[in-house]
Amino acid sequence: MRNWGYVSVTPDEFLSGTAAEKSVLVTFDDGYAELYPELLQCVAEFALKPLVFLVAGQIGGTNKWDEDRDVLPARLLGADQIRELATHGVQFGSHTMSHSWLPTLASAQLKYEIVDSKHRLEDLLQEPVKWFAYPFGSVDERVRAAVEDAGYSAAFGVAWGLSFDEDRYLLKRIGISEDDGGVSSFMKLRFGRYLIGEVLMHGQDKLAALKSDLVARFARD
Repeated sequence: MRNWGYVSVTPDEFLSGTAAEKSVLVTFDDGYAELYPELLQCVAEFALKPLVFLVAGQIGGTNKWDEDRDVLPARLLGADQIRELATHGVQFGSHTMSHSWLPTLASAQLKYEIVDSKHRLEDLLQEPVKWFAYPFGSVDERVRAAVEDAGYSAAFGVAWGLSFDEDRYLLKRIGISEDDGGVSSFMKLRFGRYLIGEVLMHGQDKLAALKSDLVARFARD
């Protein structure tokens, strides 16, 4: 990111519309404990301004929501680690209380996941929690409205793409992992997707759709 001229920004800077053109908001879901040393290093070395979404009912626990998905258990950040990261500028948002699939929940349970998680994290951090991420990207009109009514400033899904003037409660994101090389990372940052990989996987029909997306992207620029 730094070599390509991108700068890391906070959620407030990102949503204000005043950030530089090559600005990136870096987010992490779930809050795995392995983030702790790496984020401390990246904040100091690269002026990273990350936003970490926490499962408020599992702080210091494990990723219980993955038990039925053949995913190995992993330790989550503990309260002391979260407070320490916050002193270094890491920001936190809610990822619900239990990482549930929200559209299937009754109203009382939905409120518990969205509202109670916000309050629990605010008690931990002693500051407002303004950001929300939908577990598994699970959102419908009722869930979106509940998040807005709870007082969050914005919410993030898992739909791929770059966010411009989208609904701030349905913000898009792109995923970059240790499997990405320089080419795929750059294309994701620039276009919101790895065009070459998608064409190789899906063929000419995908190429036509991507061409249409690129025309719209450059028209916006």
